[in-house]
Amino acid sequence: MRIAIMTGGHSLERELSFRSGTEAEWAIKELGHDCKTFDVGSAFVHDLTAYAPDVAFCALLGAPGENGELQGLLELLEIPYTHSGTLATALTMDKTKSKAVLSESNLPVPKGKLVHRQDIEAEHQMDAPYVIKPNDNGSSLGGLYLVENLDNPPPKIKENGRDIFMIEEYVPGRELTVSVLGDRPLAASQFEFEGVNDYVTKYHHASENHTVPAQLPCDVETRLMDLALATHRALGCRGLTRTDFRWDEARGPDGLYILELNSQPGFRRNSYSGLHAKHCGIDFPQLCDWLIQDASLMR
Repeated sequence: MRIAIMTGGHSLERELSFRSGTEAEWAIKELGHDCKTFDVGSAFVHDLTAYAPDVAFCALLGAPGENGELQGLLELLEIPYTHSGTLATALTMDKTKSKAVLSESNLPVPKGKLVHRQDIEAEHQMDAPYVIKPNDNGSSLGGLYLVENLDNPPPKIKENGRDIFMIEEYVPGRELTVSVLGDRPLAASQFEFEGVNDYVTKYHHASENHTVPAQLPCDVETRLMDLALATHRALGCRGLTRTDFRWDEARGPDGLYILELNSQPGFRRNSYSGLHAKHCGIDFPQLCDWLIQDASLMR
């Protein structure tokens, strides 16, 4: 098969996308396929159509791969592709809209709202503790703040380029993440850190604070896996996804809250999803092959 590896992009996660693309290229070559890498952050459509791939392998984070733009283009070009479709990808990129869908499906999400940066800096917008974060960025990029009490003034937003942020209640306890492949929850990771899981914690100290599988009571693990699959389905996702959670341990299974779903999680052998698959006996080339075989249009 001829596989086009779609990577790069023009978001803050561009460099992380290239890492996923490099790993995907290695795995696809291990499977014996012909492949070519395309940077979707530059002019690529002419070269892509000339290559005439059988499948487009989506190995990128952020726009335009995680907001539906790339999927819409691939539909127009009639090139089957991996991961979720146009609508699901666009929906999951918008944290507020996806949380609204999950809430309508009676799935637990923290309370939150969109607020202009001027209002955030002028006065506290909800009871502490609360978190300030972008509505549409991943990898904890674009600004992430934890406000632990109301005695201090609200934070000043350092990041430029956006005016609207999500304000969300902070759920105490552990952060967890679960990968789903098709209709199968794979495994859970747990993180050990103080405060919020920012970019440095995720990408520079992951091996120090990250455990697979998560060490959880049986009833909590069952509930967690059920919620991950329910989230995947409620948002109309396909292929591989990863859902992030907070768990308030004092409340047992009822203390699990969904933070967000990643429709194209980082795709590397040592990424969370790569490790979840490995825990289930699926090596990285096998994971890649599953996604290629699952590729289609009208997802």
